[in-house]
Amino acid sequence: MKIIALFRAGNYFKNLFKNEKNTSGILRATKKLLEQRNDFELILAGGNTYFDETKKAYDELGLDEKHVRLIKKLSPEEVRNEMQRSDVFLLFSHYEGMPCTIIEAWACGLPVLSSNVGGISEWLDESNGKLVEKANEDELTSAMSWMIDNYNKFDKDAIRKFAADRFSAQVIATQFDDLYHHYLSKD
Repeated sequence: MKIIALFRAGNYFKNLFKNEKNTSGILRATKKLLEQRNDFELILAGGNTYFDETKKAYDELGLDEKHVRLIKKLSPEEVRNEMQRSDVFLLFSHYEGMPCTIIEAWACGLPVLSSNVGGISEWLDESNGKLVEKANEDELTSAMSWMIDNYNKFDKDAIRKFAADRFSAQVIATQFDDLYHHYLSKD
């Protein structure tokens, strides 16, 4: 069973929030989960912004490549390939709006395990994932274990359809077109 977590934060956030993607929280929850079970692999991949801090936490926790793999940078094609080879997408941020990475995961048919921040709860429900409270590492550990036991109960085709019906380029373009026509037709 493979869980993927991406942390792609822009440099403009670096000084505003200290590791808003909470990769160290993911690693601590994973360490707790490894004390209970070891039938999973976590791939934690992201850009340069927090990689050194994440690597330091990884080393301090004594995690190993067998269960937790850190990847510094992935191309868009590599992101797609890693998502398609994964079973669950994980996001444990302190702050978000509606992250593109969640929409990308749904487009790949992945259920999402996410912290309940920003607009995520407006879209994520029991049919396409599971929410945990922000910064609650014990809840994340339990939810990761639950997801390992239940990820195969999610309907990947229905999750893909959910993403396509709401977030495809055609759907978004139509919504903008309708909006423009609505306001341009007013006197």
